[in-house]
Amino acid sequence: MGDREIKIISLYECPGCADRLADWTYGEWYSGRNVPHAAVRKMFMERARSERFPVSLVAFLDGEPAGMATLKNDELWSRPDLNPWLSTLYVEPAFRGLGIGSGLVRAVLKKAGEIGFGKVYLFLGGSGGESLAAFYEKTGWIFCAGAVDNDGRETRVYSHVY
Repeated sequence: MGDREIKIISLYECPGCADRLADWTYGEWYSGRNVPHAAVRKMFMERARSERFPVSLVAFLDGEPAGMATLKNDELWSRPDLNPWLSTLYVEPAFRGLGIGSGLVRAVLKKAGEIGFGKVYLFLGGSGGESLAAFYEKTGWIFCAGAVDNDGRETRVYSHVY
């Protein structure tokens, strides 16, 4: 990657990024669902005003917002017994393949440990399930259960213990 710098910080440290995170989240996961953009924006605006859990992280590449991830509870409605969750992992297409996604995952796991969580969960949502599974498995995530996602589709749940 040369001299390019990846920096990952809390949304609380860059509240002006809340709209961008809301746009990414809405475009990637909510535009085809009955969820208004304003509701997604409100969620990120609330996270931008507080250092407390849940927390969203923003990755910058050479000073430009390049991706995000969130650590939160109650991500998968069919599994309320599992918390917390790695959620909204997203890297802008132009910045994929540069280690930003892996960096965000590590940052979420570090934040979880700082808060006192010993295990984090994720589920495979949207398209690209097999490539997503391979990405997570090579970074230490272990398949732990099948489940139904929030849109009624079969999904796979992974956990990471550290």
